[in-house]
Amino acid sequence: MRFFMLASLVLAVLLLGCIESGRPDPLDVARTDFVLPQGTSTPSAATQTPVPITEETPSAAGSPSTTSTPRPVLSESDWVEPELGSDQAPVVIVAYEDLQDRFTKQFYDASFYSVVGTYIQSGQVRFQYRPFPLSFHERAREAAEAAYCAHEQTRFWDYHDKVLRDQSRLNARTVFKDFASELGLNRELFDSCFDSGKYAGRVEQQVEEAVDLGISGTPTFYINAKALVGAQPSEAFDAAIRRELGLPVSPTPTPSPTLRPSVHARDLISTYAGMRGRADAPVIVVEFSDYQCPFCRRFYAETLPLIQGDYIDSGKVRFYFKDFPLSFHPMAHVSSEAARCAGDQGKYWQMHDKMFGEQNADSSGTTTVNYSVDDLKAWAREIGLDGTAFDACLDSGKYKDSVAADYREGVSAGISGTPSFVINGQTLVGAQPYSAFKSVIDAELGN
Repeated sequence: MRFFMLASLVLAVLLLGCIESGRPDPLDVARTDFVLPQGTSTPSAATQTPVPITEETPSAAGSPSTTSTPRPVLSESDWVEPELGSDQAPVVIVAYEDLQDRFTKQFYDASFYSVVGTYIQSGQVRFQYRPFPLSFHERAREAAEAAYCAHEQTRFWDYHDKVLRDQSRLNARTVFKDFASELGLNRELFDSCFDSGKYAGRVEQQVEEAVDLGISGTPTFYINAKALVGAQPSEAFDAAIRRELGLPVSPTPTPSPTLRPSVHARDLISTYAGMRGRADAPVIVVEFSDYQCPFCRRFYAETLPLIQGDYIDSGKVRFYFKDFPLSFHPMAHVSSEAARCAGDQGKYWQMHDKMFGEQNADSSGTTTVNYSVDDLKAWAREIGLDGTAFDACLDSGKYKDSVAADYREGVSAGISGTPSFVINGQTLVGAQPYSAFKSVIDAELGN
């Protein structure tokens, strides 16, 4: 394992030494190897003896250690959520992660060491982890619990990185114990913790708090309480951190879309919930959305009207809406069904707009709004639907399977949060500014 030295000059020499063989995998260096400035705390509780930051991993991956080195163990009274950096840092980044999510791994590959880690080392950023396992990642919740068990042995970040690096191995529950062995953890302590489900409640509590914040996908970051969604380019993190530090910022970069050559919008529109625009428009935009997602609501209110005016109405874009109801939004699935029932009466988009609009009226725009089936039925009547026919459609679950099929198709296409957009062959994740959509659409039009 490579170790960071105390001075940035030595760090630069180490990095230059890697040029011949290419850029090192950032996950090869555990976050516990960061040399923190004077007066900062380690990721473990302040009340315990810090683990030496130059500690070597006892055994290499694939060669499990047969003995375990005694290590300090966090007690309940000592517990703190995993974090890095000074508790006096002026910028706090809270990262909501799914350890089975490729976009979470992408953030660590592309942005953590190149930008965020530099600010942590300088004492300007405090970085905090929060689990947000997504329901369609089978091993994500187990991974979060296992990482907490490693945290008991003050090896959270080593374990965290091991899971991200070896995501391809997440095919059975036993792999988490294999990881513990490969990192030299005390297996008796780890197995007792993991098998008992000791941290299942803590993970669930963090998920509930995230849902209350309106989080619907991973990774999501709060930088001094300002949301940044998705595996954004390193420039976006640098600009956000510099703004919080009061430092000059270059013009805000347009978030770069994630290229997925295997997924094209035309392959996703054999079925859909709603479509607007000319059928022969050259650019196809497919939105995967959740009616109870506050970020989807923000896109509807702030960005969709601009796309409508500049591209849809002019015949350049055809826009498709597909349902991606997230399991932690209790009204999301039935709301998707309600929109389709309204479509039976020719008012799909009116119901779409009504549901988002009613939530905007009752919210600051950043939180999940609770409403009921009775509210849906009332809103249907307010937009002029035949109430009896609408109620019969909704109560029968006529479109339940159709909504579920959209969701499954999204998962197969690599969608992991809402809103997500496939624009011809490119994907944008999150409630991006209009400029991000304009940049991609204009490129597709050859402008």
